[in-house]
Order: sequence, then C-alpha cells, then structure tokens
Amino acid sequence: MTAERLRYAQHLMTDRSRSIPAICRELGSVPASTLYHYLHADGTLKAPGFRLLGTNTAGKAQAVFPAG
Repeated sequence: MTAERLRYAQHLMTDRSRSIPAICRELGSVPASTLYHYLHADGTLKAPGFRLLGTNTAGKAQAVFPAG
C-alpha cells in the first residue's frame, strides 16, 4: 500500500454506494484485509494508516526517522 493509494482508498470509501470489493478492484486488487488494516469502514485512518502517511493522530506531519 502506498500513501497515494491509501488517500485514494479514503476518497473511495466516503462514497457509501461503493462496495468494498469494488473499491479493492479499483485499487488494483488490494485485499480487503489490507484495506481494513489501514482504514476504518468509514474511510478514517487507523494507526497504521497514520504511520504510512507520516502524520500523527491529529493529522499533523511528523518526522520520520530511519530505524537503527
């Protein structure tokens, strides 16, 4: 999952007329489990989604430092 794809998934999930399988297909066959790892059903970010986008839970950018 890329940050760009995650943002697009958020956008798609705000449209309640779209099914999760349809969203997963549009994202390039992303498994639903991957989608739900990063996002809640309403499209809001979970902790892994915040980390992927490099933001904290308040939506502010945070510094990302390499491990080690």
